[in-house]
Amino acid sequence: MNTRIIRLMDDGINKKGSAFPIAALESALDQAYKTGTPSCISHDYLNVFAWTKAKGLLLDPVSCSLIGQFMIPTNEEEKEQINKASSNYIAKKHFSVDENEKDKIRKLLKVELSKNAQFVNFGFTGVIDKDIVCKLFPEIFEDCDKDNLVDYSKLKPLIPGVFEKDEFLFFSHQYFRRSYSRLNNLNEEFFTSLNEVKTEKCSIRIAIDTDMIGLKSGFLRPLEFEYWWGPKFNDSLKDIPVGVTCHIANERLKMFHRIYKTEFFWNIQDKHKTFECEEITDFDVKNPDFNFGCRYIHSMLNENNDEIIHLDGAIRGYNEEQMAKRLDIDISKQEKGLFYTKLWRIDGDIPKNKWKELICHFFRDNYLPGEYLMPEKNLDTAEYLAISNDVDKEYFEEDFFDINQNNGIYVFIDYNDKEKYAMFSDEFNLATCDYLFFIKGSYYVDFSFVELQKLLKRKGIEVKSKFPYKYIGFEDLVSNLPFIYHHGKDSVQNANITFDAIKELVSLYQKNCQEQIISFNIGVEYDDKVVTYSMLGNIVDINDLFKNKISIPEHSGEIPAFLENIKSLNKKTNNRLPLNNIKYTNGIKYRRELIFADQYCLTFDSDFINIQFHDRQVAEYMKKYHLQTAMVNIINRTECRSCGKEYTNCNCLRFETGGINIKDMIPIACVLTRHKA
Repeated sequence: MNTRIIRLMDDGINKKGSAFPIAALESALDQAYKTGTPSCISHDYLNVFAWTKAKGLLLDPVSCSLIGQFMIPTNEEEKEQINKASSNYIAKKHFSVDENEKDKIRKLLKVELSKNAQFVNFGFTGVIDKDIVCKLFPEIFEDCDKDNLVDYSKLKPLIPGVFEKDEFLFFSHQYFRRSYSRLNNLNEEFFTSLNEVKTEKCSIRIAIDTDMIGLKSGFLRPLEFEYWWGPKFNDSLKDIPVGVTCHIANERLKMFHRIYKTEFFWNIQDKHKTFECEEITDFDVKNPDFNFGCRYIHSMLNENNDEIIHLDGAIRGYNEEQMAKRLDIDISKQEKGLFYTKLWRIDGDIPKNKWKELICHFFRDNYLPGEYLMPEKNLDTAEYLAISNDVDKEYFEEDFFDINQNNGIYVFIDYNDKEKYAMFSDEFNLATCDYLFFIKGSYYVDFSFVELQKLLKRKGIEVKSKFPYKYIGFEDLVSNLPFIYHHGKDSVQNANITFDAIKELVSLYQKNCQEQIISFNIGVEYDDKVVTYSMLGNIVDINDLFKNKISIPEHSGEIPAFLENIKSLNKKTNNRLPLNNIKYTNGIKYRRELIFADQYCLTFDSDFINIQFHDRQVAEYMKKYHLQTAMVNIINRTECRSCGKEYTNCNCLRFETGGINIKDMIPIACVLTRHKA
């Protein structure tokens, strides 16, 4: 799998005017960290392309974000794994209905269900059964037209596209959903626009999904936050010449939304100037009635002026043979005889702005109609296209993220199953030395851990390790402390002992060097899970935070309040932590990119040691990003300047006694940095 870390959502206000508070983000993490969810293009369950597993909550000076681990398959076997996991997820989430809920809907229904009835959970308890809405509410369909469309004005919307009657819900036709599947949400933007043209001048009719009914009680409104827009314009429709215009999709639109092209046709029918529009897609939805479903628009102008008097939308269905023929002709030459389902129609005086808005929203996920209907792209479209086409962005600079004083601090909360830590039985565990692994059987941990060990030792605490490890020293101003896991009934109390020792270490650093950067990771075993608390920041900012009463929460349910408190105390800057600083295993650390000794050579003169890189691009990066080199050394032997003993074993602290002497070290690499010691 190609795996990377992404932001799933945050507590800022999005373009739809919604925001998720920290408590909601934490709830989403708690529900999804164990198994994960399928990642679908445009919220389409029939178009799964990856798997996302909620990983943790990242609090930075800008916002609090839910962070996820994004896994994209790289071969057919991995694709099959994703598809199987997605099928299991859908079956459990949408088709596993509690028996009490089934009994409830059976008692409320006044009609008998068939043997093929299927109970569902789509944010409501419902049932799919042939013509169940017609049987339960026949009066809704008494005045259907020849296309089986009902009078929209006689329906009572609960939310756009969903209608209520008595204790039940019924829905607009399933072809208003992506890939024409009930697994997907209705086109809410379209129905919102449709509601806005409900006037005495317009008659509106729509198609109903006659096979699905739901309980109104317990209904949860589905939310989508992929931003969609309509066009802005001020053009004359009557002056547009007769003929066909074709807009071909770019590679992104083809790949993500399976749109091949969209055609626009102006012609004359019964003396009326008429507009037709059809999108062509190569995505096989495997519908029982067709392979390829193409959305289609038909509209008519007043024969005497520029007024729009009719607009309707439908689905044209093609089998494989029909689609092969359709690709060779344009919309003006398409013959009748296709599978055709009309979904809605409006008759009357339709405002031009709403006309174009309805067309664009009906073709949701396809911006080609908006591209055609607008004389100029609006700002939202221009921004979307700029972002989607920006594939050559330089990401290298993120490896040299600055955390200077007054930049704020970064907190990461990570959830894991307790089984993952079953091997650790001590109360204080050096659970991972995951920074470097050079020689089989030998792990290396940041030398700054020595001071934390000594501060804990003064409190009577010894951190146990199941693995032998050695120390590695970086000649920069960064300390990445290793992950310490706290096990047992006193795990929270013990974690706060470690937290207090880290506070002491931070205070010592702050008195000696205000440019120092530090990260630490504290794991706590709760009743239901293991939580890792991580922090990263400049030593002055973290020390300022620690002057307040900050402690590890007694219960995992207190984590939102813990983050809210730190958010209120944090510096307010625009500095966001690049996500490559988040580890796949535990927490966050300051990310370093090592260049090993076989990639450079050292030269000596009377005054300086010079470094020459075999890859000339490294030197170019150094110049471009104003970087220096700092050496990385395996530290084999040290001497305390105060007591003369091996510093890693004595009771002295270098900040209190004048430092240490390095007696034996082996240079093994260097790092590029802006924080050289």
